[in-house]
Amino acid sequence: MNPGMVEEVGKVATNTIESLKSQPVVLALVVFQVFTLGAVLYSSLNRQNAINKQFDNLYAILDKCLAARLSLQEPQPQLQRRASPSYRLQSDDDKPADLDHEYIGPPKP
Repeated sequence: MNPGMVEEVGKVATNTIESLKSQPVVLALVVFQVFTLGAVLYSSLNRQNAINKQFDNLYAILDKCLAARLSLQEPQPQLQRRASPSYRLQSDDDKPADLDHEYIGPPKP
């Protein structure tokens, strides 16, 4: 560490304390602001905990409502893969598609 830097910090601290001694109103304001900041932080933490508790209660109620609603619903029938045996997609076959029309496009080389 640089001893010059430590000496300079010490001088600043000493000058600050001396100026606060000469003006006690400023010292009182600083102390008041520190206590106010602490009170605001404490209050906001308590409020956040209360909000989290309310959300937990809300989620518990919603879970109960959804569980009750799901238990009242009739079971849905399983979807079938095809609507009927006569309905088939071209992708159901393993052979390539048959084109019933002429080739329309750029000329083949």
